[in-house]
Formats: sequence, C-alpha cells, structure tokens
Amino acid sequence: MKKFVIVLLLLVPLIVLFTITASGMIISAEVAIAIESFELRHLGEPVTEVTINYREYSSRNKKYQLIPRYFPGVAQVNGFTWYSDNDQVATVDKNGNVSFHNCGFVKITAQSVDSVSVKASCTFYVEDSEIHDVSIYSYASELIVHRIQMRVYETEQVQALINPYVALAGDPAYASSDPAVFTCDQNGVLRATGEGSATLTLLARDKRGNTKTCSIPIEVSGSALVKQRVVYAYGEQADLTPYLASGVVVGGNNVDLSALAAGEQMTCTVRSGAEECALTLVKTANEHMIGIAGSEVLHKEGWGRNVYLAVGRKLHLSPVDLITYEGIEGVQIMSSDPNVLAVAESAIEARATGKATLTLQKEGYAPMTIEIVCVVPASYFSLNLDADQDSVGLGSTRVYGNRSIYDGEIVNGIRITAENLYPLNSDPTLFTYSVDSEYASVDANGLVTFREDAVGKQVTVTVKSLFSINGLSRSYTFRNIVKGVNVGFGLDANVFDEKKGENPSFAPYYDALRVQYESRDTALVFQTNVYLPTRKQMESLAGEYQKLCFTRDIYGNGYKLDGQFYQYSFSSSLFEEGKDSQLEGYEEQTGVTISDLFVNSYAPVGTDSKENFTELMRVGGIPVHLCYQKRGDFEVRFRYCAFQYAYSHLLSSGGTISYDGCVFRNSSGVSLLVQSADEYTNSVSVHNCIFSNSISLTGLVVNGGFPVAKNAPVNYNAFSWTGNNYIYNWKKTEEIRLDIIPSGILNDKTMEALMTMLNNKLNECARTSMIGDMNAGIKYKKGKDTYANLGILFIDYWRPIHFIINEPREKTTDGLKLEINCETASLVPFKMSLVSLGEIAKRLASTMLDLDHANMMLTNKSQDGSYNTEPGESYKLDQKTFDRLRGEV
Repeated sequence: MKKFVIVLLLLVPLIVLFTITASGMIISAEVAIAIESFELRHLGEPVTEVTINYREYSSRNKKYQLIPRYFPGVAQVNGFTWYSDNDQVATVDKNGNVSFHNCGFVKITAQSVDSVSVKASCTFYVEDSEIHDVSIYSYASELIVHRIQMRVYETEQVQALINPYVALAGDPAYASSDPAVFTCDQNGVLRATGEGSATLTLLARDKRGNTKTCSIPIEVSGSALVKQRVVYAYGEQADLTPYLASGVVVGGNNVDLSALAAGEQMTCTVRSGAEECALTLVKTANEHMIGIAGSEVLHKEGWGRNVYLAVGRKLHLSPVDLITYEGIEGVQIMSSDPNVLAVAESAIEARATGKATLTLQKEGYAPMTIEIVCVVPASYFSLNLDADQDSVGLGSTRVYGNRSIYDGEIVNGIRITAENLYPLNSDPTLFTYSVDSEYASVDANGLVTFREDAVGKQVTVTVKSLFSINGLSRSYTFRNIVKGVNVGFGLDANVFDEKKGENPSFAPYYDALRVQYESRDTALVFQTNVYLPTRKQMESLAGEYQKLCFTRDIYGNGYKLDGQFYQYSFSSSLFEEGKDSQLEGYEEQTGVTISDLFVNSYAPVGTDSKENFTELMRVGGIPVHLCYQKRGDFEVRFRYCAFQYAYSHLLSSGGTISYDGCVFRNSSGVSLLVQSADEYTNSVSVHNCIFSNSISLTGLVVNGGFPVAKNAPVNYNAFSWTGNNYIYNWKKTEEIRLDIIPSGILNDKTMEALMTMLNNKLNECARTSMIGDMNAGIKYKKGKDTYANLGILFIDYWRPIHFIINEPREKTTDGLKLEINCETASLVPFKMSLVSLGEIAKRLASTMLDLDHANMMLTNKSQDGSYNTEPGESYKLDQKTFDRLRGEV
C-alpha cells in the first residue's frame, strides 16, 4: 500500500483545492473562458463584404448593424471596440451600427476588449446613381492632381475619377480653355502646344441627369528636346531632324537602319547641353502604315500591355500615318466580335469580357491589327496579408518564416494575393507585384521568395491593380522574417464549432510534423490554429515522434495549439516529453524559444464551472513535461505564451525552463509543478507573468527525489521570480482545502477511500491553520472576509528547505537557489496545524510530507504588505496587460 502511494505521488502533485462538496464538485470557482475568434453578422448571416445603395440609407437615415458572433460561444465577453478606416465614407458607433456619409470603399473593424488581438472586419462598397464628386488623376504621377506643369511638345494622359463610377452616364468630357497652350482629346491625352497657362475642365454627367465639373490649371514653360518620343521610319536611313525641338542625336541626326529588320527598334539619345532624353526609332515594313495618335501615352486602362481595355470604357481613335504622323480620313475600323468590342464611328467600347481583334484599314496603307482583351479591373481590393492584423497574441508582433508549406509541400517563400475584389466580377489576374528590397523577389503570381540573408530584414511588397479607374495599389511589409516554415496558410482561423457543425482541419498539425521530420534546423511558424488529432489518429502516425518536440523554435503568432480531441488523462501532454535522446544531433544548440503561442490543453465543456473544472481534473492533461538529465542546461524558453484549460500547465522533473511575459489560467491543479527526482534538477525562471483561475496553488516546487533516505543528500532546484508577476489566486481562508490527491482519478476504490480519509483530515488541519495568528503572513483582510493569495509553495521531503536567496550556489545539494525581487515579492512561512490530524493520518501523511516544519510560500506581497492584485479583481488581454507582460508598468 505504501509503495503504491509513493508511485502515485511521483505522478500527481500536492493539490490545494477549495470549496469542494462531499460529492467532489467544485462550487465556487469560475473558469475564465476567453474569446478566440469571431465573425460579423447582419440579420443572422455572416458578412465580410457588402454593396450598399447610398441613397437607400441616406434618405431614411438608415443604419447597417453588424453583430459579432464569437467563438467559443461560452466565452466571457465584455464588449467590442469599433472603428472605420475611412470616416468620410462611413462611421460606426459602439453598438456596431454603421452610418454612411459618402460613396466609396470603407472597412469597418471590431476588436475584442477582452483580447485586443482578436478582430474581424467587413468591407463596404457604397454606390449611388448620383455622382458625388469628380477629380483628375495623372498617370504620370499616379496621383490625384490639382495642377500640371508641362513643357512644349510633352504629352501626358489624365483620367476622370468619378465617385461613384457606376453613376456615370456616357463619357466624361475634357476641354482646354486655350488650345494654343495645350490640347486635350477625349481620351484625356494632353499635348503642350505653347508656353503659357490654361485650364483643363472635366465634365461628367450622372444617371440622374446632373453634372459635375472639375478644373485644374495647366502651366506650360520651356520646351522638350523632342517633338515625339517614338518615330517610325521606312528604308535604310532615317533623318531625325524634323522630330527634334532642340539638341542633336548623339552620333548624328541621320541614323542607319540597315542592321534592323522590319518591326525592330533602336534607342537614340538626344542631347542638349547637360540634358538628354531617349527617342525610340522603329523600322517599318511599309512606307505607309496606319497607326493611332497618342498610342505611346494611352497606357494603363487604354492600351496597357498593348492589348487590354476595361469593360465599360470607351476609347476614341484618331488614325494617323505612322511615319508622317498626319491624320488619315476614311479609315475603316472593324471588330471581330462586336458583342465583346463594339465599334461606333471612331470609337471602340469594351462591352463584355473576352477577346476581339481590332482592324484598321484603308486602301494604300498597310492595315493595323490588334488583339484586344476586354477585362474588368478591380477598383478596390485588399491583400490576404493585412498590417491591421499584425498585432497578434500577447507579443503583438507577427512573424513570418522564409518558407511555407502548401498542400503538404514545402516551398520557398510566401504567396501574397489580392482578395475582396470590387466589382465582384473583377479579373483576379490583373495585378502586378513588386518588392522594394534586394533580399526578396516576387513573381507574376505573387509568390514572394526570400533570400537566406533576408532573416531579420524588412521587405515590402506592392500589389497594383492594372487598368483600374483609380490606380489603386496596396503594400504589405514583412517586418519579422525568421528562418522557418509557415504552417497553416489558407485555412483562416481553423476553428472548431460543434454548434455550427464546423470541424477543424488537422492538416496544419500533420504539416508541422512533416517540417519537424524534414528540416531539423528550421523553426515552425503557425499562421492558423493547430489542433492535435484524436488519440487513435495519433497512434496511427508513422515516425519516431507523434508530437511536437522541443528541438526548434516555434512562433505561434497568437494562434493556439489545441489538444481537446487528443487529451485523455490528467497527465497526458501536448508536446513530446523533453528528453536527452531528442537532442542527439543538436549538441551545439543551447535551447529553443516558444513564442506567442496559446497552449490550450483541453477545452471548456460548457458554461458550468463545476463541470469544466471536474473535466479538467480528469482529462485536462499537463501539456509541457521536461525530463532532461545530461542536457539539463538545455533551456526551453516560453515568451508571451498563454496556457489555459489544463490539469496543470507544466511538470518539470529535470531541465531548464523560463517563462517571460506569459499568462497561466484555468487549471484544476497547480499551474507550475517543479519536482526533481534522483539526479535530475530543475532551474525555473518566471518573469513578468500572470497567474489566475487555478483551483490549486499557483505553483509547487518539490525538492529532492522521492522516496529518498532521510540522511541522503537532496538535490535542490533553482527558482527565479523576477520583474513584476501578478497572481490572481485569492481564496477565502475558510474555503481552503488540502488534498494530496484529488478525488476520482485513482481508479481504485480502496485507494480512493484511503486518500479521502487522509484528505478530510488534512482539510481540517488547513482550515485550523488559517484561524487566529497562525500563518498571518499570507492572510489578507478585505471587508468582512479574510483571503489568502496562494502562490508558489516550496516543500521538501522530511526536512526543512535551506534557501539560498539572491546569492551564488556552489552545488545543488547546498540548498534551493532562489532569486526574487524582495521589493515586489515575499517568501512567507506556511505552517500546518496538526491538532485535528490524528495519529493514523499523521503517520500516513508523514510518509510523503514534512508536516513538522513550516513550508514556505512565495507570493506577490511587497515590502509594505500590499499586493499588486486584490480579491475579486480580474484582467483582460488589453494594452494594460500587454504592458505588464513586457515589464513596462
């Protein structure tokens, strides 16, 4: 019997529980269930992009209400913060009611006040049949312009920006107030004809018969070097003198074309003093060829890529002789498919998506033939990577690996794509991609490839919509690039919602294992929630390890590693147990960092806290278990991680582990269990962490192996408690219980009866120990009630602990090395009253515990007797908490 108890104690920590009924149900604890994600809904339906009729809403002062639906449904939610990225188009109130003020595009975002990195957005496309405003856009500067400066002979194309464009009836009209200064055709092509100032006026008529105008000054001063940028020539020689405004062609104005074949071109340099420019010379196959005036500047929406025209757009054609650049009358213009590309007099109009061949012909001239692709360009889009979503998790910093795994295959780089396109039938291929850095490249499909030395650098990718009516572009900056593989792209949040019938994908977990098998020196970078499969599925996996090992860095990006389908006992784990054998081949590696990961060992089973905590006690598991001996110096570092829903969060029986800026909550046992055994020792560091909602102690540090002869040396642990740690683990003193082993987990009726008897006796002792002046150092009076904030309890088998506080230690047998900030933390004695224990129970308990000496408890009690938390106080994962975790408070 005694040996059986000893074996059990090796597995189960000493537990301090409170307020448990005779049936073993917890009645006064509250499990804090955090929001993980949510979607926005309108009239019960999920919405991410909506087209709005402005007049319908503005005429009746109507609002569009967004309602968050959050996951899990039993989460404790205290509200949302709402904001708009374009207040001129729409604003939103505190209840999610959207008011529309103008046409255009706007993104409305809701942010959880309980966890500020949890957000959801909806994009609105606000339309109307009336034009609200017009402006002039310059292709040269790619900006809305309020004045244009030109030189004589220069050409430039402008475009009418109509808000909303769908309200436009017919073509916008352009006019010059003085053609002697500049001319402007109906395609928006300006040509400077003489020095001076004149006005460009744009007029647009809407579907309601109203007109809107916009005027800007055009100032012409000085002269360009050439009269036109492209010259067509027939024959073996070309005299460029007629095309020069000033200066000369380097090498002579007479250019030899004999080396060029028909259709080939060459670049000539024209120079005047220190100024020079390029002139393109094209050799033609015929002496008389039909061309289109201004085709060299009719780019973007007009002749961009030489073959594209936006559906709904009209282009006016002015046929010219390419060599003389004189106008040609009587040219016949034909389309191979009028349903796609219609011809009306001297204009063509793209009426539907598709391809059509445009032919211009006249007797005596070589015809001109162009295949034109009619497309729908995007006037609005967003990117699959959004800077607004970069403040993720407790660390508030998104990390990217330089490689990714897609569909089970590891590829170099990351795909960046355009989404939320407007109009909805926009062509998703009409985008260009560019990077601003030598450390990366991007292909035509948006695959960004990073060089090896891109790690630690910043790379900005710009995506531009081709031929859009507003020249729209978007950029995204990769600010934190590591040597790692991104796991989970394309799966969004990857949530499990039983009520909605949504099951998670286990693909990210299998992908993570594949990276672990194939890339030993590569970090894992989660880009979605990762769920462990069921125990049966796990056992069917091939390979040495079925779970993630502490052999590489893991960047969680605020996502969770969730074990609710896998966990099956109070001691099962999410990570592979940390052992020396895993580190073979990693001799030069000194440790790993697990950053910004939510470790959900299990999941809440309902709104009833008694049911939740009982379930966690039974199958919640212990996600992290370290058992290093030879590599006891190998450090596992957790930074900005949240641990929630477990029996206990850590069991360390050998090794070095540190927690920096972490949150521990919702455990039915102690949050941290540090229990050395035999030759194994632990070194545990806790810095700027938060502990809450533990039914038991915050932590338990057990020194020495078990069992051990009373005179044998004990290997003591090292424990560091620095920065400002916050414990929200207040219990009323009359509710405290002391259970060595919780009820219902031994699966042995005889042992259950024995442990119940022992627990009941110890509980009497625990309550007696809180009466009067005994243990006054850990009691706190608030109103009529007396509380204890149960922190880290240090116990030793059969002998008192020798503490070495803030001093060096020569060897582990000298005593427990404790590093604490004595200004913000206290080590106080916790003495058990044995009056009501009884002789039999005392003998049984003494086989496992030292009941004769006071054990010590570390808590967040400052030198002046105050605490940095109070009974009944709670916290949110907001900026205040983030500042605490970073030590900025």
